[in-house]
Amino acid sequence: MNKRVQMRKFSLYNFPQNRNGLSAIVVNLILVLLGMVAIGVVWAVVNNLLQSGTEQTTTGFEQLSINLELTRVSIDRENISIIIDRKIGEGDLAGIAFSISDGESSKVVKKDASDLGPLGRKTFLITSSEIGNLGVISSISASPILGTNYESGKLGRVISTLTEKDSSQLTLENQWWEITPSTINILIIENSSGTPWWISQMQTLGYHVIINYSITSITELESYISSLPEENKPDIIACIKTGWACNKAPLFNSLYDAGYKIFTNGNDNTPAIKIISTTQYVSAYSRNTTTIYPATEDCAKQLTYNWTSSAGSGPDGRMGVLTIPSSACPIAKDTLASPTFIEAIYMEGTGRWFHIQAHSSMNNNFLDNALKYLAR
Repeated sequence: MNKRVQMRKFSLYNFPQNRNGLSAIVVNLILVLLGMVAIGVVWAVVNNLLQSGTEQTTTGFEQLSINLELTRVSIDRENISIIIDRKIGEGDLAGIAFSISDGESSKVVKKDASDLGPLGRKTFLITSSEIGNLGVISSISASPILGTNYESGKLGRVISTLTEKDSSQLTLENQWWEITPSTINILIIENSSGTPWWISQMQTLGYHVIINYSITSITELESYISSLPEENKPDIIACIKTGWACNKAPLFNSLYDAGYKIFTNGNDNTPAIKIISTTQYVSAYSRNTTTIYPATEDCAKQLTYNWTSSAGSGPDGRMGVLTIPSSACPIAKDTLASPTFIEAIYMEGTGRWFHIQAHSSMNNNFLDNALKYLAR
């Protein structure tokens, strides 16, 4: 009897009921584990967001504390020189990204600025090869590069910009080599009948030549100019005498004083034209008669760009230029002669004046430089 009772009690704990109990426990454990995993995933995401937010906040504050000013731009045919001033404010400045645009295309150039501290100033040089085929520069922007490496650091927002609208440094006059020759009108008011090649050379380069040899005074010139359509009004007034001197020297002197742009040529010119100070007669055999070379003075660098020699004065006697006004710059010299004679001169004051003493045709690049520089 007792045994039967015990057997019945035992039957209350049969195997199927025990398995269901274990399954419930396992399910609960799995749910707990999944919950813990979910919490871990959520925490990882939140933690990353918090860290990212902290980094962005730090970067933002760094950027706010880095204050740059694009102070000055100088553009020549080879380089763009940019002066950047850094104002008060801490932050890790690795470099500066310059965005250079011609209005249609742009180029970003990165430069190391790790040595530019608060209240510091640095000049950055960007070469023509770095900006590629951009035309006339119309805007330059500067953005800080944050971090420790200017090539891979985080690029900040644009801090300083210069545009052609607010900066005379980006005008076409300061990038005169980009002028299209066909837009430049050259009025020749004195010429030698035996030297049509000068006119032909100018026209071949694309310049628009107008001829009026009857003009003898500023009043007559201004009257003639007023009669021309706007697109034909002259940018340059010229005398081309080659082997002789400009007979209208007083008129050209007055035109220069009145602010005109003058181009003169003739190997027998004397101090009658104010761009020359002193001359000396030169026989055909006391000088190099065939070639002139670029001057080395700093003031000549623009006009001597991209040519190494040009035709000289020919095999005849002539007046050689010994000295020029202090405000003038020697552009080409007969370096094999003794003394050295100045063959080409540029002077700028109220007006602008380019003169070449040699009577032979100029090197094309040399002539192109001279005309564009005058007309800028």
